[in-house]
Amino acid sequence: MSYSVVGVSYMAFVAAFWCASNTTIYPVDLYGEPLKLQFEFAPYFSDTVDLGSGVYSSRAWLANTHFYLGFFFLQGHLWHALRAMGFDFKKIGQAFDNIENTKITQN
Repeated sequence: MSYSVVGVSYMAFVAAFWCASNTTIYPVDLYGEPLKLQFEFAPYFSDTVDLGSGVYSSRAWLANTHFYLGFFFLQGHLWHALRAMGFDFKKIGQAFDNIENTKITQN
């Protein structure tokens, strides 16, 4: 399962980059100008031309949707890979509960 999910994630990242930069398959007349990759809280593709406040090209919508879906599929891959290795996520809460009861001693 985790291999399939990471394959979908990889294809989503490739599709996001392809959509953001390719003007042959995604013509400028229909999708707008090529995008640039920016980093703030999270990476995202932004328009290179000013379309007004809160207005985005269809290229920006498509590229960012592919990128974020790829990110969430990558999270699904990590979850399934850890579960396949036997990691139990329920023990994380128990570990945090035990931190409050531990005492640090010096040797």
